[in-house]
Parts: sequence; structure tokens; C-alpha cells
Amino acid sequence: MVEKFTIVGGRGFDALTSEIAGNIVGMIEKYGLSQKMTTRLVADSWARVEVGRSFKIDAESYVREHLNEQVDHYITLGLHSLAGLTDAEFRSELEPLMKKTVDFFRPPAGHPIIDGEFTCLLVLPAAWGCSLRFLVGQLRQCYGPTTLPGFRDVLGSIGTEAEGTLAPEIPYVIVGVKGPRGLKEYDRMAADKECNKFGHEYLSARELAFLLLSRPRFLQFGDSVIALGEEFEEGRYLALTLDEKGFTPTLIADPAPTSLEGVGKPYCRRVIVS
Repeated sequence: MVEKFTIVGGRGFDALTSEIAGNIVGMIEKYGLSQKMTTRLVADSWARVEVGRSFKIDAESYVREHLNEQVDHYITLGLHSLAGLTDAEFRSELEPLMKKTVDFFRPPAGHPIIDGEFTCLLVLPAAWGCSLRFLVGQLRQCYGPTTLPGFRDVLGSIGTEAEGTLAPEIPYVIVGVKGPRGLKEYDRMAADKECNKFGHEYLSARELAFLLLSRPRFLQFGDSVIALGEEFEEGRYLALTLDEKGFTPTLIADPAPTSLEGVGKPYCRRVIVS
């Protein structure tokens, strides 16, 4: 008889976590394992579980489905036309990158699929007509077209590319995205330390725009998020706040080390290019 376990409101998940942790502690005590040996034991055990494919849906199908959803959404938005491509040509151009991304998640994966992360996000280059100004303008449509205070002023200020990490001039996929709630509980200094410690990269303004175009309801009403991976003139960064009227963009001065607590600071873990 197979025991069924229902996860409700996180309680079931916490119980499973405690059970697994308890088993690991029991093995540590039984065999007198060191921390290094235990870490290796857990990592190697996970690798065997992953290769065994005991899950409800395999990683490749999951990733392919989510990438296809994004491509379909971009076509609905008309982004293929901006690049001067037909629907079929757009899909054909992106297929090598999508295949490489799917292969990246084939066990043993280059990065595990983790609950709470946006597994993979397709980002189109500015050369395909997807300028930051255009993308931020598109965000206005997510909750219906509105005229927001200062909207045109911000669009004018981001009319040119900002300083920061140069994005590839071809489509790419960012992996392991922690969205608008990423590092929300940290101030700027603590968030920087967390990113440096684990090798995370803050999202650029364009990457953040693509994330919110793909999943506009990542933010709850009243929430704010800032793209710390891209700096504009006079040391300013693009921030977005969501209310009932839509996304309000603002350019804020270089945040103090003790600021930004309560503001999402999204990041990603890896970048894949074709």
C-alpha cells in the first residue's frame, strides 16, 4: 500500500523536510560523518534520484513547456514582428537556444529545478526591436492602458541603453530566476553579500521587464521591485511599483547600503546562449 501525503499550506512540506532532515541526522550520528562528507552524501544521493527520474513530470518536458509558453506569449505581443520575422521564422530562430536549454536541464542538470524560482526566462535582444523603452511601455498594457504620473518622463530617461553588464546581442535564457520577491527581506548591503556569496547576478532592467511581461502577477498590488543589474545616468536604477492602474516606473538614485528593505531585488543564477 502506497502512503499518500497531502501538502496543504506548507504544513505537509515542513513535515517532509523534518522527516528527511531527521534521517540525515540519524546517519550522521550512526556513522560519525563530517560536514564535508554529509554534504557530499546528500549531493550524490540527489544526483542518483534525479537520474532515476521518479518524478511526475521529467525536467526536459517541464522546461520545454514553459519555454513554449513564453514564445507563444511573445508572438501574441507581436515581438516577432518587431524583429521582422514571421511566426514560423521566429520559432525557428529560437529553436537552437531552446534545445540547448532543455539539454541543460537533462539529468544530471546544470541547475536543479527549485520550487520558488522561475526556472528559465527567454530574453530577446534590443537588436530585435525590444528596447527597454518599448518593454516598459508594454508593461503598461498588462492591467489595461493608463496614463501614469511621470511615465513619459521615465521613458525619455531610459531611451538609451544603460551602463552595466552587457547583454548578448542574441536571444538568451536566464536560469534560476528569483523574481520580484527575491532578496526582499534584505537591505542593499546584505543583498549584495548574498549575491556575491552564491554567485548570483541581479537582473538588468530589460530582464526584469521580460520577467514581468511573462508573469505580470509576480508582483502583488503595492509591491515594488528594482533592477540592480543595470545602472542609468547619474547612478540611477529602474524600479517598478504595481498598483490597480498598472506598473509605475521610477528611476531612483544609487540606493544607500541600509536601504531597499522590503523592495524585491530579483536575481538569476546562470545564463544560457545558443
